[in-house]
Amino acid sequence: YLIFIIILLKLIFSDNINHSLIKLKKRLKIMSSIEVKSFNNPDEVNTKFNNAKMESVNVGGERVIRITLHPGWKWSSDVKPVVQTESCQTKHLGIITSGTVCCKHDDGTEVTYTKGDAYSIDPGHDAWVVGDETAEVIEFHGKWGE
Repeated sequence: YLIFIIILLKLIFSDNINHSLIKLKKRLKIMSSIEVKSFNNPDEVNTKFNNAKMESVNVGGERVIRITLHPGWKWSSDVKPVVQTESCQTKHLGIITSGTVCCKHDDGTEVTYTKGDAYSIDPGHDAWVVGDETAEVIEFHGKWGE
């Protein structure tokens, strides 16, 4: 505690308080509350599914995923053979930034979402790209094709 008190006193009487705060944070090993990562340098890239590319970054202890789905992509054709479930069993929470996707839930509910839409999809669904435009989505739930 004595070291902390000495550091605190130096901080209080310092001419450059901002510089002293930075030094104090380093000495106390306090982490910054801001973390930024770019999808230009993702932590993980997954291209094991036809017509799709998944890139993820881990920020703030959370996984954020960018998924690029090319025209012709369909979960039941491109992902189902790999994960071997009847329908997608992952919850999705995200934003579509380009293109259009249609999702049909096992209960028969069908919704199409397009650029600018936010979505939440419960497990038990199929989905596919609509039209000739590549769809790009950003997901925050932290799981895709796993």
